[in-house]
Amino acid sequence: MTEVSTTRRAARNTSAQGAVSAVRAFDVVISRTERISSNFLRITFGSACLSDFGVQGSTLDLRIKVVIPPVSGRCADLGALMDGAGSGWYQQWLSLDPAERGTMRTYTVRASRCDAVVPELDVDFVMHFDADGKGGPASQWAAAAQPGDRVWLIGPNIHAASCTTAGSYGGIEWRPGLAQNVLLAGDETAVPAISAILESLPKDISGHAFLEVPDGSDCQEIRTRSRVGVSWLARGGRPHGELLDAAVRQAVRVPGWVSLAAPFRVSLGSDTPTGQALAAPRPGPECSAGR
Repeated sequence: MTEVSTTRRAARNTSAQGAVSAVRAFDVVISRTERISSNFLRITFGSACLSDFGVQGSTLDLRIKVVIPPVSGRCADLGALMDGAGSGWYQQWLSLDPAERGTMRTYTVRASRCDAVVPELDVDFVMHFDADGKGGPASQWAAAAQPGDRVWLIGPNIHAASCTTAGSYGGIEWRPGLAQNVLLAGDETAVPAISAILESLPKDISGHAFLEVPDGSDCQEIRTRSRVGVSWLARGGRPHGELLDAAVRQAVRVPGWVSLAAPFRVSLGSDTPTGQALAAPRPGPECSAGR
């Protein structure tokens, strides 16, 4: 499970098959961890093989797979599995003993520096724990993660990003087209994606971004050239999504459905008035609005 063998395997695959795989496995190591707020932990992954990771242009809301190691700490060699099984690698991975395969979770790339001398990328983990301190596999693993720990990532192959296979990697959903006014809304799980999108927007884009987070300490600085107003909504003891629901209803004065960057939707009734000016809601008591 070495960087050299992974890179050579990829090269063999390209020459043998005459095509560049749009997706590949990356054998990486944790470079550092940083608790950026009460409920967010940033893990920076590094490896020479990450020089092959990425897409042409900004990563935007690029999603990847993080394979959480099993209790033993040793995962199956995903590089070899993907090389040997081709498009059937996922079914083969599922057929493995759970104690060997680990757990696969989807995350957003918060920042990528894979074209640097030392290639790295950042992934922000939301630390979900219940009242008894129990969390899911990803939260439990991230809380205990240490520099030097190894893990597999599955993501786009930069060498496929400019060829005919590039379209087969569907890891980016943000496609605003010619829109000049945008609405971005999501809970804490969408913060990395919305933050990365905001940082990529040009100065002539306006609109609103609403981010609902567990508490005020989770408000983060986001630098954007755009004219999009950013409102952080600190949930506190309120029901999940209540503040976000109200913010979207206030900002979007049109009938119909609005899809959110979160695992729920807000329904706007047919009697919702139209033609009113957009207005950002007052932020929650623990956060301030800004850009």
